[in-house]
Amino acid sequence: MSSIYSHFQHSKNVCFYKIGSQPFHPSLCFPNATTATLIHCSRAGVNRLLSPSFFPNLKTVHYLSAHPGQVDLYRRFPNPLHWLFPNRTYGFYNAMIEAGNGHVENRLFRSYVHQFDSNGTQLNLPGYGLHDSETYHKKLLYYVKHIPVSPSGLSLPDPNQFENPHFECGGAQGSVHEYLQERMECDFFQSVLDDCEKEERSS
Repeated sequence: MSSIYSHFQHSKNVCFYKIGSQPFHPSLCFPNATTATLIHCSRAGVNRLLSPSFFPNLKTVHYLSAHPGQVDLYRRFPNPLHWLFPNRTYGFYNAMIEAGNGHVENRLFRSYVHQFDSNGTQLNLPGYGLHDSETYHKKLLYYVKHIPVSPSGLSLPDPNQFENPHFECGGAQGSVHEYLQERMECDFFQSVLDDCEKEERSS
């Protein structure tokens, strides 16, 4: 098993979950990342994260968050970024798509969110399989604050141990599996919107 910290350092797709106003290390950088996945991040978190100084080689943003805080933050990057959005109606998504900066990816939610219910949330991490969201969140926050180079004992499971069942089931439209999947995605997206509204009211 390789360390999650090594994964952050070398992955081409780095997933950020519930990033907000937490402190970042002044030397934070993801030079190997060509894709940034933002899941349930606050507007403050999105605004702070999406910077060429953190992502010098960024090409694609997989966006599973709400308002970015600054709607034209894509202009920060010297080369155009391509954004993938979930199949949901939302002002920022619509504006970006109409401007030609991205498109809808119908399976975006299920690519990253494996479980969202009363038992908690499980994320499907590219190249690392399933992981409890709260555990991942703690390790992610520790990394962006400290950038540990030689971790001990903090590792994630072998990615070959897991497969994404959503890509195996096929699931014809109207099936029970598809109905439950769609309901989970709706509930997750609503939680993202609810937290965004709370942030707006408190700002």
